[in-house]
Amino acid sequence: MTIAITKPILRNDDGYLRPAGQGTPKKGSFVEEYGFGGEEWNHRPDLSVELGGQRYKIFSLEAQDIFEAINSGDYTSDDKFDIYMTRGVGGKKGPQEIIARARNCTLIAHHAKKNVIFRKLEGFMAMAAGEAWAQERVRKKFGQDEAAFRDWWAGKEGGGFHPGWMCPYDDYVPFTVPIPIVTMKVLTDRNENFVNYYNRHSRLDEEQARKLDRYITRFGALESALADPDGTILPKARLPKDPTVLATVAARRGQQAFRARVEEAWDRACAVTGSRIPAMLRASHIIPWKDATHEQKFDVENGLLLCANHDALFDRGLLSYAKDGSALVSSDVPSDEWNALGLEAPLRRKPGKRMRRYLKWHRQNRFQP
Repeated sequence: MTIAITKPILRNDDGYLRPAGQGTPKKGSFVEEYGFGGEEWNHRPDLSVELGGQRYKIFSLEAQDIFEAINSGDYTSDDKFDIYMTRGVGGKKGPQEIIARARNCTLIAHHAKKNVIFRKLEGFMAMAAGEAWAQERVRKKFGQDEAAFRDWWAGKEGGGFHPGWMCPYDDYVPFTVPIPIVTMKVLTDRNENFVNYYNRHSRLDEEQARKLDRYITRFGALESALADPDGTILPKARLPKDPTVLATVAARRGQQAFRARVEEAWDRACAVTGSRIPAMLRASHIIPWKDATHEQKFDVENGLLLCANHDALFDRGLLSYAKDGSALVSSDVPSDEWNALGLEAPLRRKPGKRMRRYLKWHRQNRFQP
């Protein structure tokens, strides 16, 4: 059985790529005490593993009442979940935001599978420990004793970071720019907002889940319509007055967040040459902004970090990449320029399933052989 739920997650204004040091207002909670929460890494593209030839996204949810529902028999550990991750921005009755949508999710409940996954994540866990230790509140908690923190993190005293959920990699879609929602206007059969308590969830029926999906799609269409064709924001005098629509315009400014995520995914180096000169690097959409859905606009897999020369040619359809990452250069580019510009070099890593779909779109719709 697949169960659709909404789940509030910890506030993080750093793109859910690392701890943001914001904590939670609930006194005595883990996050308030230790200065970080497991959900803060959820949008990291490298928080993933390959099992049986398929890649899975691994993530964390602080969801005590889901475990309570399993223990009571309302859910089982074998159920699948479609999860809409949210956060409140206006108090208990105010607006909320949708942060991510993850489909076909399962708990990492079986010990054998959990052990395999954690072994595969050893490198990520070591990196995450360093990012957690960088937080002032974490260092204060451990009296500036990094060795004590590392022991705790490794589980010697039952601590550390233990992500407990997984889903097929392409089924995890982060909305780097959150989607604003007034619940009772979108789901008119509800008389209350999604639960906004950190350790609780709301359950949706099938019709409510469909309405929520339609709203997410409609949001992306509205956002595109409110931007000029060149991608710039409409002047303030031309902006609509409706606050919900205004929020979609604000989302357009999220390209800065998109760039940050693409830089993170490519280790702040050109996806082809490996150059690390910031002034030379461009976070380029594979499916351009004007042609992309809301999800595609902010999907890190729809981005390449390219040097200026490669970016200009890619944007104009004179350069593209095959499904294995090898370069495709247009015949309109003089052959004596290929070596000078390094155009025949492939992407530094093979594209994943979702990026392969985006590159196929680019080859079919933009590339000029």
